[in-house]
Amino acid sequence: MMLFAANRMRVISRPKLTGVGFHVGLQLPDGRVAHLTDSSGAQLCSYDDFALGRLVTVVRDVDPSLYVYVMNNVRAALHEQRPYHPTDWNCERFVNSLICERPESPSVTGWVFLAVLVGALAIVVRA
Repeated sequence: MMLFAANRMRVISRPKLTGVGFHVGLQLPDGRVAHLTDSSGAQLCSYDDFALGRLVTVVRDVDPSLYVYVMNNVRAALHEQRPYHPTDWNCERFVNSLICERPESPSVTGWVFLAVLVGALAIVVRA
């Protein structure tokens, strides 16, 4: 269990259960983690329940001046329960939207880039 200073929030990640990629969450000042799963949607859980025995990495700290906005976004997300989608609404997009950033997913962008690159190479090889 980790103790936090007032209004301290941070983006955290751990390896996905499948072993491919990372699952991202937002650790709140009380230690709980807001995250999005494909099976349960947006939820709050304990740090240990988020970690599931895996190593958790701090991705970045969130500006404490955003505290009120972030907490309002968390409440709204828990109420709305927008369904998970692997490319359009995944854990990265979810957390970025909570912390008032552009809801993008670097992982999805990377996979799309890789797919385009492989497709282009396949075309070049056939030519």
